[in-house]
Amino acid sequence: MLNILMKEVYYFLKRIVDSYGYMRFIKKSRICVKDTQETINYILNNRVSVSRFGDGEYRVMNHSGNGFQEPDNMLALRLKEVLNSNLSNHIICLPYAYVSVKHMTADARGFWYPFCGSYKDFILKNYKPRQNLLRHKLYSFLYGYER
Repeated sequence: MLNILMKEVYYFLKRIVDSYGYMRFIKKSRICVKDTQETINYILNNRVSVSRFGDGEYRVMNHSGNGFQEPDNMLALRLKEVLNSNLSNHIICLPYAYVSVKHMTADARGFWYPFCGSYKDFILKNYKPRQNLLRHKLYSFLYGYER
């Protein structure tokens, strides 16, 4: 009984710490991600190439691997180069979780809170503000957006 209570207290405190880390990330980052319709219109109107950057790409760049890709120095360098490129015919699509998780399910928030809190310094170190950062809709079904 005591073990169950200890686990509940641990997970409750962990959610508070993760939530606080996420809020610090949002306040510090000021990343601007355009909405889905604006992203689609931009792609269609400007005929640009798209690179999707999510948690897995940041994990690879941080040499953590992501479950699909083992850590690889050359790949990490190439991903950083793509992320920081500023070509007129290329956009980077980031998860909207870098702006807000209000529209997400509890499970999705449970993923993004600790990820953004843990990776905030790394994300911000490797992020250069640019105009062509847009949202990728893939996160809608991959990471539990509420509909």
